[in-house]
Amino acid sequence: MAFEYESRTHQVKPFICSTDDFADEHAFLLSEVYPKLRRLCRERGASFDPYHWDHNLSPAKLNKGQALYLALECINSACPFFIGLIGNQYGPHRPEESPLLGRDSETAAPADHWLDRNILTAAGYGYRWLLDESYNSASLFELKVTQAAFLSEETRFCRFYIREKDTASVDRFDKFKLQQLKTSIAKRGLHVSYYKQLKQLGQLVLADWTEIINQLYPPLDTSRVGKSSLASRQNSTTNGSLLKGFVTVENRCFSVSG
Repeated sequence: MAFEYESRTHQVKPFICSTDDFADEHAFLLSEVYPKLRRLCRERGASFDPYHWDHNLSPAKLNKGQALYLALECINSACPFFIGLIGNQYGPHRPEESPLLGRDSETAAPADHWLDRNILTAAGYGYRWLLDESYNSASLFELKVTQAAFLSEETRFCRFYIREKDTASVDRFDKFKLQQLKTSIAKRGLHVSYYKQLKQLGQLVLADWTEIINQLYPPLDTSRVGKSSLASRQNSTTNGSLLKGFVTVENRCFSVSG
């Protein structure tokens, strides 16, 4: 199971998922919160290296049509760890009136729109659920949340943080779809927190993930373990800094420190 794998390798690598209106949150978490969690993990002989896929996604990857597939692969790799940031934007999606994409992606006509290319590519690599009618106008953001929170067998370390702001200027469709998504998350019984200020978000993320780290890697009793055992456990972890991008080798995700 993914949970056992992550525990065995002493890695906490949550996939960070959001729409593109969370630049301030990403910057704050990177500078003020993740270093504290990384330091705590190091003290326990583990590592904290979040996947910042959405924050570093280039237009070239989107246009090429591989971005969604690679994101879903990284979500699977990060499982059971996931951080979802939800605001007032639903993200890019196919229009409601769009015709259904062909279920046989190998014989379907070439997709002219970058969204269609991404969906068909991911479907061709095994994510056939993307072609279901219920996801025909789902945004890329919702598709990633669906993979992590609704299709994964392990969600105990999924954490959602919802930004509370005035929604008067929010697009009507976005507002409707976001409310549906929040309702589905609540019905699933997943952990949800609300915030208004960056400092509040930081406190929530720090508290949640400190609890997770404590659960997975309790403080070592050095009086019983000994320095050599502690050093061995610490040397088994990666020494990379906070993730700022990705490289892919044979369709697998790897962190890039910077």
